[in-house]
Amino acid sequence: MAQSAAELDALLDKSTHIARTERAPVIDGTLDEDAWRSAVRVDDFYESQPNEYDEASEYTEFLLMYDDDNLYIGIRALDSEPELVLATDLRQGDRYTQGDWAGVVIDPFNNKRSGFWFGINPNNVRLDGIFENPTQRLWDWEGIYFARARLTDEGWEGEMSIPFKTLSFDPDNDTWGMNFGRSVRRRNKRVNWVSRNQDWGPSSAGEVTGFSGMNQGLGLDVIPSISTNRRRDIAAGMDATSVDPSLDIFYKITPSLNGSLTINTDFSATEVDDRQVNLTRFNLFFPEKRDFFLRDFDVFQLGRISELSSTRGRTSCSTTMSPRKSGSAAG
Repeated sequence: MAQSAAELDALLDKSTHIARTERAPVIDGTLDEDAWRSAVRVDDFYESQPNEYDEASEYTEFLLMYDDDNLYIGIRALDSEPELVLATDLRQGDRYTQGDWAGVVIDPFNNKRSGFWFGINPNNVRLDGIFENPTQRLWDWEGIYFARARLTDEGWEGEMSIPFKTLSFDPDNDTWGMNFGRSVRRRNKRVNWVSRNQDWGPSSAGEVTGFSGMNQGLGLDVIPSISTNRRRDIAAGMDATSVDPSLDIFYKITPSLNGSLTINTDFSATEVDDRQVNLTRFNLFFPEKRDFFLRDFDVFQLGRISELSSTRGRTSCSTTMSPRKSGSAAG
């Protein structure tokens, strides 16, 4: 549907004022609590895929409010055929490829270049990531947030609680970049609050004003760990055990300046690698999942594979240092 210049400007330049609440909602996937009645409602969505700026076929509503410690987001996703809502993804952290979902982009510095992505589907599957540039996300970043969703007679709805301690932000900045999206998978449609060329990342986000008095905490993370190794050689009569302690300290000196200290770092500490079957002559690549390399991924990178990491979300064997830090590590 063709848009006039004035209509297009109105679609691309959106803002709202967030509400502060004194009553934290219970994150149980139900939006019937009194606390949500004071929340700001965002419901002026349009279709961004496949036909950008067409009228949305299903009604979508996001509710926004915050208190000293958390950002609260409510989601009401109505569906004209609620029995056909697709909720197939079940494993936490999986990409939403086969079902419905809803998500939010948060750009606390409102710089149109960086930010966070938090999402949920009707099965309570959470997915989060960090933007390494305005359009590409690193899905292996793990943030702390709470979310619940449930199917209803009218579609599905959900709630999110995102602690401010999970986010990096300037407490003196009262305006954040934010965007909202929902997918109706069976129709291959997505709706957004704001989009440009079907993109709805930080560079396309609208603005949410009114933030003040949030609790950032000390900005200090102390992560101790210990590794043990035992070697036993029956033939040689050798039985030796070694113990290696390590310590990682991260401190936010300012909202945009972080300090890191590591002592005897155990770079092998990570979750189980993804299972891959290689029937080609090319090397395997594994996603970087170690917290030391994923912190501030949007600011620094390590290694010479930034193009590979950003295009495939993978990492390979590389130890060469560069001014930017990425999740490059031994695969």
